[in-house]
Amino acid sequence: MPTIIYIFAAFFLITSDAYGHDFSLTYTSVSITDKTINVALTTPYVNILAYYAEKNKTIEEIDQKFFSKHFQKGFIVENNGQRCQAKLANVQPIPDKKLIAYQYKFSCKKPFEKLLFRYDLFFNSSQAHENIADFYVVDYSVQHIFAKDKSTFELPVKDLQSKLHTYNKLWTSYKFFTLGI
Repeated sequence: MPTIIYIFAAFFLITSDAYGHDFSLTYTSVSITDKTINVALTTPYVNILAYYAEKNKTIEEIDQKFFSKHFQKGFIVENNGQRCQAKLANVQPIPDKKLIAYQYKFSCKKPFEKLLFRYDLFFNSSQAHENIADFYVVDYSVQHIFAKDKSTFELPVKDLQSKLHTYNKLWTSYKFFTLGI
């Protein structure tokens, strides 16, 4: 039995080392309200530094807001074919984890209908990069993993809001009905 454990451990160490240099993972939380799209992107320092011109700098030595121009090119939100505008709301380094969190607010010219998200960040430094994105619309949530071959995600916000509104009305009616009984 111990031999199997050693073999498994050796296999894990060999494969994790082989992929460890080319794999990066980021997390994104997208919260959609009636008028805004809030995006929080959390990524390792190395991903941000890969975009910085001076390669010998640390995350503490640079103006971390420089990444916004790259974010706006690589994280695109369209509402019914019209591009929404991103504005940096906050930057928060997480030193003990060597992560950095960026918060953006997107504004669109028209009420939300069908949102299309395009993701093209960090693939220049890691072909195996993935971004785990959680999307929240009212009481609905869904997860999508962005990768080089899965770089877009469509979210029918207007339909979701309509269905959730109808569901909430029915649920409220049911609750009042049961209270009356």
